[in-house]
Formats: sequence, C-alpha cells, structure tokens
Amino acid sequence: MNMVVKTEGIGFDYKDKNWSLISIHTEPEENFLTLENKKFLSSIGMKESLSLCFWDISNNAQILEQYPHARLFSIEQAELVVGMISIANQQDDSTLILHCDAGISRSGAIGSFAADFLRLDMEKFRKDNPDIMPNHYVLSVLNKVSGNRPC
Repeated sequence: MNMVVKTEGIGFDYKDKNWSLISIHTEPEENFLTLENKKFLSSIGMKESLSLCFWDISNNAQILEQYPHARLFSIEQAELVVGMISIANQQDDSTLILHCDAGISRSGAIGSFAADFLRLDMEKFRKDNPDIMPNHYVLSVLNKVSGNRPC
C-alpha cells in the first residue's frame, strides 16, 4: 500500500495535540484529503479537516471571462473556514495546518485571516511567513463573511 502522507515532514509535535487541517487545491482530482489520507491523518491526531477547491484568482471580470470554468473562492467556502477557525479557537492548545499546492497566495490569505481574526501578533506572523503573498480577494471574502476588520 502506498501512503501519500508521511510523518517525517510534519514540523510540529502532532502526537497528543489538538490539530486541524485545511487543504486547498485547484482541481477536484488534486484533492489531498482522500479517504485513505484522512484515515491516516486522523490516526495521528487530526481532529478536523476541510478540503477546498478554488483557483488562485480574484473576482475580475476579464479573468472570469477568459476562464469561464474557473473556480472562484466562494462565500460558502469562507463560511466553512471561519467556522473551523472559530471552533479551533475554542479548544485549548490547538494548531491549524494549511496545506496548498504552492503555499503562497491562497493558504497565505487563509493564514493571514486566521492570525488577524484570532488577534495573534501580526508582526510575528509576517516575520515567520515572509514569503506569503495573500490573495486579496480570498482575504476580502473571509473578512466580509466574518465581519472582521483587518488590522
């Protein structure tokens, strides 16, 4: 049996921790959270997971006209993200892991939103994540859904 997930690359002490995963992908067939992977991740402590499929684009008429089959980040997806972050925040010592194809824009937007929404130290967040370039459209939808006013 081939396992896609291996514990060697997990950069935190995941055993006996409360951790959740948001995984982002561009096309449905790229979904990382297969049944097999979810079972394995649950066996090593993952409490909750969320799989999101959307493109790294904004709500720009020209882009959407050029790519009519594009998947835009939706209000429904934003509601799921806000709900998951809110639930994780109510639990002691929880960790949120973001998984994405590139790990720069989409996950950067969700990570930036989560840090701001939870009132974490944004200066430290930016210092710890210098390479992210958050997708501003994703951020705006998350802030709209949550009623959050970004710092």
